[in-house]
Amino acid sequence: MDKNTKTIIISAASAVVVIAAIVAAAIFIYRAVHVDTAALQTQNPVYASVEDTISATGIIKNKENYTITSAATGKVIECGFEAGDYVTAGQVLYRIDSDALSRQLEQAKINLETARVTRAQSAKAAADLSVKAYVSGLVGTVYVHKGDMIQAGAKIADVTDSQNLILKAPFNATDIPSLYAGAAAEVTLASTGGACAGTVKTIYSSSQAADGGKAVTTVEIAVSNPGAVKSGEQAYVRVGNIASASAGTFENSVNQSIVASASGQVDSIRISEGTRISAGQTALTLKNDAVTNAVTNADLQIKQINSSIAQLTDQLDDYTVKSPIDGIVTSKTVKLYDNNAAMTPMAVISDTSHLYAEVQVDELNAPRVQVGQTARITTQDASGASYTGIVAQTAEAGVPANGITYYPVKIMLDESAGLIDGMNIDASVIADRRDNTLTVPTSAIKGGKVKLAGEKGIEERLVETGIKNKEITEILSGLNINDKIVVGGERHE
Repeated sequence: MDKNTKTIIISAASAVVVIAAIVAAAIFIYRAVHVDTAALQTQNPVYASVEDTISATGIIKNKENYTITSAATGKVIECGFEAGDYVTAGQVLYRIDSDALSRQLEQAKINLETARVTRAQSAKAAADLSVKAYVSGLVGTVYVHKGDMIQAGAKIADVTDSQNLILKAPFNATDIPSLYAGAAAEVTLASTGGACAGTVKTIYSSSQAADGGKAVTTVEIAVSNPGAVKSGEQAYVRVGNIASASAGTFENSVNQSIVASASGQVDSIRISEGTRISAGQTALTLKNDAVTNAVTNADLQIKQINSSIAQLTDQLDDYTVKSPIDGIVTSKTVKLYDNNAAMTPMAVISDTSHLYAEVQVDELNAPRVQVGQTARITTQDASGASYTGIVAQTAEAGVPANGITYYPVKIMLDESAGLIDGMNIDASVIADRRDNTLTVPTSAIKGGKVKLAGEKGIEERLVETGIKNKEITEILSGLNINDKIVVGGERHE
């Protein structure tokens, strides 16, 4: 075969290939152009709201279920309710026999009173460690020294008052009716004849026989010492025109000793001989650890008893069991005259005023559920009633079932009329939402493309999508409102 012959054969083969391609293209163009457009179902994209929802199932639950228990052990002596009853917060549910505890509490109160008496006695003994003067006057001899050990009744010091004297003078009993306390008196010293004033202080109620057989009554005259008058000196008295039957004798108005009321070691001395002391003034202090410790111990005992009383009182409250809430008694396990064991469930009260839905979300969708998202609830009964709510709580721990882990989600309901505890429901949690956005039917998108109907037939166009659900999908780019989307009826001639 010569060179020219080969060229002709190759050219012929090439021509066949070109012709075949032209025929195929013609067939394709024929089919594209000759689509039965009259049978197409088309739809323009529309602006709408689209929601991305997460579906789940669950049940309705009471907001709170309170298990009623008591820390008290004993026989139930009162129980005035039954399962199914509506009870109110604070209503008495049970009373448990508390006689034994009441007796303990009463004994503790008696012990408290005894401890208080003991404490008062100890406090008085402690107060006696400060030895005080009972009268005012001049301190005479001091009989003790710092560090001395003394006993109760020991003489501490003498106290006299020679500035204020008492003259005890006898008057005839027949003159006594004319005398009265407070009357002015003239006093004449028997030794010098010097005179000074005085006042009737006390008139004795009984008389005695004097020399000569006359009845006389002693009258005390208070006199301010005019100078150097000493106890034991004598003087005459005249009250008005009534004179004393004979001379009377002067005494110091005060002539007493300071005496210790308690035993102990002299800790400090606060007086000295020749100084004046006033009534109520501390003369010395004693140290006696046993006495002061008795006060401390008594205080501790009172504190312990008060603590015991408080504990017993709190325990007594446990014997009266009250409802913590308004609600329905959903179960009752302890009945009248049963012996209740401490902390054993006695009843359950449910707060039916607030219900919530608990739904189980699978592990794929659980991360998309967030607190605050809106949810729609639909009952599974014949009514198919719808409700709305808000996601209130999500769980970090899930429960595996059939190879999938489910996470409980708590949805608080906006309205719960018609719902009851335990009712089965379907839920849709709105994970995302777009309003007034361009959308097309979800079924119109295949492989990220949509088919458009045009004058030359059908063409495919790549689109960018946003959120979607079973019905519609958000279109972010690739389409406009005037495009004709093929949604059905596609048929070639």
